[in-house]
Amino acid sequence: MIYGLIAVVLQTTRNAIQKELAQSIPRLVVTWIRCVFALPFLSIYYVVLVIVLGEAVYAYTWQFWLFAIAGGTFQIIASTLMLKAFALRSFMIGSCYGKSDSIQTALLGWILFSEALNPWAFVVICTSFSGILLISLKKESMSIRSFFDIRKNESTRIGLLIGTFFSLTALCIRQSILQLEASSILMASSTTLLVTIILQVIVLSLRFLIWDKGALASVRRNMGKASIIGLTNCLSSVTWYLAFGLINASYVTALGQIQMPLSIAYSRFVFRETLYAHELIGAGIIVVSIIILTFL
Repeated sequence: MIYGLIAVVLQTTRNAIQKELAQSIPRLVVTWIRCVFALPFLSIYYVVLVIVLGEAVYAYTWQFWLFAIAGGTFQIIASTLMLKAFALRSFMIGSCYGKSDSIQTALLGWILFSEALNPWAFVVICTSFSGILLISLKKESMSIRSFFDIRKNESTRIGLLIGTFFSLTALCIRQSILQLEASSILMASSTTLLVTIILQVIVLSLRFLIWDKGALASVRRNMGKASIIGLTNCLSSVTWYLAFGLINASYVTALGQIQMPLSIAYSRFVFRETLYAHELIGAGIIVVSIIILTFL
């Protein structure tokens, strides 16, 4: 559990910097920065594991490659859907459903991979999700009717797909780690991460080279922030993947919901944004739920 919590703190820091950077450059370029600038740090870390610590991979199974490629692809799809969701008027509804990945991971993990989940843990995960909904509540953009109208609300449909693809990402990452024959779970998770990042760098770079060559020109003016994003993405991803290798993916994605209270803290103390009572109550529900989950 501790690795997941460390990853959330690092990821929240990265997201705060990305939020500031995304005000001046396209969001998809920020996504490219997150992957490309993490790769050098990750490569150095991997060399240390192999040469200094003597870690090794004994065999790459075909199942490893299948799940690693699938996980990286699903993450790209989920990120692309999030970009589409940003353009919608009722994005808040879509983002709420996007946070349903913890519930979907628990269900899909049980259906696809027979991952056992404590029934009480599932109840706690659902309770934590109610805190997400409460935080995301906006009087001017959300109503009970619009929130549950899946057929007519595009944000709802996209949000559910975002949650689904992030859930599949988490499950595939865990399976790829478990399929790899390595000297330790740390080496297996790091190898999976390196393969996934390289895949995403290739795909995103080809996208810009083919359709939008000039989009990356703005990166040169933001090298400092890009490097910090890369470093924090490397550190958070290393701990995320290690957590996926140690415990069920549903527990890890549930821990990820603690990002919402941390984001509220960033909003208040870094960006000086106004907080509301329902946001604080929702944050409290999430924190209590995660504390309970760690003891189940």
